[in-house]
Amino acid sequence: MLVGPDLPSRALSQVIADEFAEFMRLLHTTGGGRTLPWTDIDLTLPQLKLLGLLARRPEGVPGRELASALGVGPSAVTALVERIVEPGYARRDEDPHDRRVTRVRLTARGEALFERIFAGRQERLAEILQQLQPDQLDTVLRAITLLRAAAERRSVDQTLVHQP
Repeated sequence: MLVGPDLPSRALSQVIADEFAEFMRLLHTTGGGRTLPWTDIDLTLPQLKLLGLLARRPEGVPGRELASALGVGPSAVTALVERIVEPGYARRDEDPHDRRVTRVRLTARGEALFERIFAGRQERLAEILQQLQPDQLDTVLRAITLLRAAAERRSVDQTLVHQP
């Protein structure tokens, strides 16, 4: 879809976000005749989201922070954490600086599961990119580089805002 230069920036951003969401939906729901690498996982979407949050934080995440990030209450996050601790995907550890705080972190089994899911997504994306011409690939690379830089800037900005 091509859009004109007179489309307001906010509207154009929404069009791009919608197109990207549709692309991600297709990436995650079409197997091209093969089994998708995440179809046999016995976790719910909230549990997978929790797995992803923990994968980004190898030092572990306190329960209150998980509840906030997931938009749920403390009792809901406790039950959610239990459902990934019980099969061995995560563990609870005492915070070394504050024994009142429990941090949740991935186990080796949880890390392997996350890597399997991530590798599956990478493989599917590579298959799709192979359908593009070199000049198209160059455009995609430039766009992804810009998006990554913007995401990294936002991440740094949010970290600075949330520091005590």
